[in-house]
Amino acid sequence: SGVNYSDQFPILCKVAKALDCNIDEDFIDDLLVELVKLRKRGTKLQYKCNKSHRTISYVHVPVNTTDKSFHQQKQWLEDALEINGSKNDQHEEAYRRAAEFLAKKEEAAVIKGLQKVGLPVVEAMSATKMVAMCRDVDLPVGKEEVVFRHLRDHFGKKAFDGKRAMRMLGDDYVPVKAKHAMHSYVEGEKEEKIHFSYKDIKLAVTRAITERLRALSGQHGWEKLKKIKRTDIMNGGDHGGGAFQAGCNICVSFEDDDVPSQIFDLCLAEVVCRKDNAEILGKTIIPIFEEALKEITEKNLTVGLNKDGEIECVIGNGEAEGLTDKVCVTKIIYIIGDLAYYAMILGRENSSGHWCYICKLSAKEYAHLYKEGDPMTYEFMNECAKDYKDSKGKDCKYGVKARAWFQFIPLENILCPLLHLLIGIGNDILDNFKDVVNRDVEKLDPREVTTRQKFVQCELAISRDVARREEFDASVPGKELSRLKGVIYRRTKALAKLGEIEQSSRRGASSKDDTDVLLDEIDDYVENDEVVDGEDDEDQAQPPSEPNRGTQTTNPRLQEAIAKNKEELKKAEDEAKQLIEKREKIATEVTKGRSLLRRLKKKLTDFRSTRKRSKNGIEAKMLKVLKSIGVEVTKYHGGSLTGKDIRKVIANASYVFDEFAKILKEDRKADGLSETEIDKLCEDHKLTFLLWDGAFSTARTIDPTEGDIVLYEKFVYAAVVSHISIGCSVTHKVHLMYKHVAVHMRVPGGLGQKMEDWVELQHQGGMRERTQYRTMGDMQKAAEARERRRCEASNTGVIEVQTGVHERAKRKFKEKSRHVEEVRREERELHRKLALIRFNLSMIPIVRLLKRWTAATRARLSGTTDDTE
Repeated sequence: SGVNYSDQFPILCKVAKALDCNIDEDFIDDLLVELVKLRKRGTKLQYKCNKSHRTISYVHVPVNTTDKSFHQQKQWLEDALEINGSKNDQHEEAYRRAAEFLAKKEEAAVIKGLQKVGLPVVEAMSATKMVAMCRDVDLPVGKEEVVFRHLRDHFGKKAFDGKRAMRMLGDDYVPVKAKHAMHSYVEGEKEEKIHFSYKDIKLAVTRAITERLRALSGQHGWEKLKKIKRTDIMNGGDHGGGAFQAGCNICVSFEDDDVPSQIFDLCLAEVVCRKDNAEILGKTIIPIFEEALKEITEKNLTVGLNKDGEIECVIGNGEAEGLTDKVCVTKIIYIIGDLAYYAMILGRENSSGHWCYICKLSAKEYAHLYKEGDPMTYEFMNECAKDYKDSKGKDCKYGVKARAWFQFIPLENILCPLLHLLIGIGNDILDNFKDVVNRDVEKLDPREVTTRQKFVQCELAISRDVARREEFDASVPGKELSRLKGVIYRRTKALAKLGEIEQSSRRGASSKDDTDVLLDEIDDYVENDEVVDGEDDEDQAQPPSEPNRGTQTTNPRLQEAIAKNKEELKKAEDEAKQLIEKREKIATEVTKGRSLLRRLKKKLTDFRSTRKRSKNGIEAKMLKVLKSIGVEVTKYHGGSLTGKDIRKVIANASYVFDEFAKILKEDRKADGLSETEIDKLCEDHKLTFLLWDGAFSTARTIDPTEGDIVLYEKFVYAAVVSHISIGCSVTHKVHLMYKHVAVHMRVPGGLGQKMEDWVELQHQGGMRERTQYRTMGDMQKAAEARERRRCEASNTGVIEVQTGVHERAKRKFKEKSRHVEEVRREERELHRKLALIRFNLSMIPIVRLLKRWTAATRARLSGTTDDTE
């Protein structure tokens, strides 16, 4: 081939000449095979170059197709890395460099290999997983950044997506608007701003349904998803934590049982106000809600495929959006909330304790169980509202003072609020039990019982007065008073300083320039009229130090400053006088209440001392029992239990009242109830709780049958009779359970998925959000930031990640066993049924007696019986 081998390969040429053969590829290959065989040691072949005096190494690399063959012939890789790091014994560095190269070249293959040998591998955490983690623990934005700063430092920057990727999950948030309205809480006072925010309600509802259906489409397909049985939209609202939260809960159910129902809630509006009333809601969000809900009610809800082939839900027939293969979804609008909210929307504000909102019975009338009330109608309430208006507020019938809102929603769709009914009835039973124990078991002095009651009332009154004081401080007059106090404080300090300057000026101790500098500093000081930390009321109330008038200063600017500050001080004091008096009235009530509370506490101590009773008596032991099941004792001691705590008492009624019986028998007084009577007292209250538990549990049945409704009627009748027999009264909530809940159980789907728990949960979320974003001065930006955060949390991918994490975190048992909650549920169901059987058995003698009395009455009226009969 024209290559001069003699110059480049002299040794090879000598060998070929000695062997008298030609140098070609076959010759070289054969020679190379023999040389390799001669010098090869294992998989290595090494030789020393005489010219460069360097050792040259070659490694025999086999071809492997299986893991087994690779592990059998893996020595070549070890030899190669050993050779690569042979200089200065850098073997570890050689391995590191090779691993780094492989990670860059084939990252996925390296990760699989590490996982196979059991080494921990940190995969990059996606933005969806990051948001799912943060929203699961409700981390504020500021703390999120700190947490990920530490995580990135530990795991590396590439282990997590960036902040922008997280925020992109919330880019598709529903537009929100922040506005304000003027309102005066007290007639005659200056109006103040009521800030409120609201979403595009129609867009929020349709987009939420769209997202849920798209999330299901991958698993179930459009053909199943388009067969929607019904969509229930529950609208509601409640006030708590300094704001009124309004939203809706949506339940989408399908005809195919394989497709799970989708239940989710949306926060649609918020009104930041110290207390809610119809006037505030009417000025803020009610007009917006009425317009949106009316359109949703009157127009079709359509689901179909858009131009891109994706599922989409719209209000209307879907023609404008170009939907194909579309279906019109059956939808029903409901209203859910507490009884006070119902009274407001029905134009019957402050009447929830006096009139039934469904029928025309008053509190006195529904106290008699046999009374049947005529159903209330919008037409009748509109007439009452007209009469009230014409009479200028004098003729108030059935508590109606104004026209009802949302009259396009049928009155029967304003559902009985089961959670609030449960809270009210449960607290009534516990309070009754506590009163009986005080009166008949502990045999307390009536004055001590009264003192205990007054103690609780006094605590509540103090809380009310403190709230009034805080309400005043947060109001426009309160803020004005705070500003005036700042003016008084600063002008007082300024006059004191001016007096020192004047005296120094007379003594000649200060030059004119120094005086002017100080005067400039004082001007800057008094310009800020706000109260700052450290300026307490006592400092502000001190009278100004009068400048010494022995000799008038000749500085005209100093004279002008003194006159100006005196004038502004007098003006501020005059303006603040009435406001201070108004606040002092409230503050005096707080001080008076606390003084009375101390005296009541001393009285209770004296009563205990007289009876030689320690603080660890019956009451303390009963509270300990409640604490053992997770009830917050302070709330019980202060008055009412929350819904969460009442549920715990009802779920553990058998245990609680069995323990109460032991305590009462152990600490009973000689002249109190006997052990038999104590057993009966606890059994009766336990029976009442179990019967109500059965009634509420049956009322929450999803898609109830007629048999379920009949069972509910049996439970509620037994519960009401038992409720009255232990001494509790028939309240509005008892009346609703007895007369109206069974009717509402017949609405499509029943009441099981139409409870108001979600309304209460929105309070907690709203309070946390307002705290996190309280420093943002721009209400619009704050509302948008909060909505973006909600959008991130409601992302279907985020929800799937959270659900998956919780499922994988559950304990996996080797042997399949029944869950503890399942066993408890069955035990609870058994206790309910036994309670109903026990009640029915107790009624047999009464039924027999009634039958005999009826027969005797009929016989006497017919004249066929004697006097003995």
